[in-house]
Order: sequence, then structure tokens, then C-alpha cells
Amino acid sequence: MKSLVITGVILLLAWSLSGVIKELGTAKFLVAILSDTLPKFLLPTIIFIMGSIISFATGTSYGTMGILMPLTIPLANGIAPGDAQYIILSTSAVLTGAIFGDHCSPISDTTILSSMGAGCNHIDHVRTQMWYSLSIGVITIVFGYIPAGFGLPIVVVLPLGLVATILTVYILGKPIENKEVEKAFKKRAV
Repeated sequence: MKSLVITGVILLLAWSLSGVIKELGTAKFLVAILSDTLPKFLLPTIIFIMGSIISFATGTSYGTMGILMPLTIPLANGIAPGDAQYIILSTSAVLTGAIFGDHCSPISDTTILSSMGAGCNHIDHVRTQMWYSLSIGVITIVFGYIPAGFGLPIVVVLPLGLVATILTVYILGKPIENKEVEKAFKKRAV
């Protein structure tokens, strides 16, 4: 019940901040200064990175979505007027960036619960998960948002990202011998 109250408070604060951003005209300001200067292909990547940074710092993906969504949609529409695919791409960058940063954040409730559930040291859990997340984050930018920002269709971008992910696991991954696993379980049992 406590986590539901905290989630409700986070959402309420995010909506409040979103309302302030709207009243200040932040979206119109960003559209005015960035729509002519920002290259179209870079916006989804920048949004993904901003979403990652904000959610990493705050530990909440919901709050990040509430902050960035009212800014992203008008900005994407200002850079590519009427291009629904580009607006969808930009809003997906908000969602994935927010979830990525939340997953990596040591102060996120989901990260804390994951380390508690796994029965491991919290910082060790964050440190080990960070490398997996960063590799996928780089793949997302290089093989996802940049090509899609250039206009590559999603039916090309998704397989490209999948192949990049498989190659990353194949090249960087290493098998774990049973002896290492048995040793870890014995050490944990003591």
C-alpha cells in the first residue's frame, strides 16, 4: 500500500510540474529556438538521453514521462510538422529513456526491490546491471534512434537492433562454468 501512495505522490508532483511547464510556455519556447536549428535525426536520441538522465537522477520513470511528454510532442511536431511516425518515434524515446534511466538508478524503487529480492548487495546489483543496460542503451541509440531519425522504416530498424544485440552478446558474452556457479552458491550458503 505504501508503494502505491508513493507512486501516486510522484505522479501528482510530475503532473504539477508538467502543468507549470505548460503555463510557462516551455514547449512553445523550445519549438521556437530548436525547430530550425536542431537536425531532425538527432531529436529522438537527445530525448532518449534526457529521459535517461532525468529518471536516473530522480529514480522515477513515471515522473520523467510526465515531465518530458508535454515538451516532446510539440517539439517533434515543430521539427517535422504532421509527420506522425516522427512524433511516435520521439514519444517512444521519452518512454524508453525514462525506463532505461529508472532501471540504472540506484535510488529507484524497482532497483532497490530487485536487489533485495535477489539477496545481494544493492550497489553490487546496480554495478552489474549497469553494463547490461548501457550496452542496450548504446545499441538503442546507434541502431535504433539515429537510423529511425534519418527515416529508416521500423521494419528495418528493429531487425537491425536485434542483430546488433545478438552480436553484442556473442562477442562480449562469456559462458559461466558450473564450478563458478557451484562455488557462488556454496559461498552464499555459508
